[in-house]
Amino acid sequence: MDKQSGKDFQRPQYMRLVKRMRPEDLLYIKSIDRLGRNYEEILDQWRMLTKEKGIDIAVLECRCWIPAGGGI
Repeated sequence: MDKQSGKDFQRPQYMRLVKRMRPEDLLYIKSIDRLGRNYEEILDQWRMLTKEKGIDIAVLECRCWIPAGGGI
């Protein structure tokens, strides 16, 4: 679990998580704003995770699951 500030994506625990994830893995996040603070950086990370790595994302706060082919 990454508990470091979300000011950017250069967080050691987050980078370790992303490196270990594989296509069709499911990443749970509490809310989109917990992923990061900067809207453009969140979108870039979201695209990288879903489009490039093929990872599905479940956002618990909105009770939604967005498959890798989907997007925001």
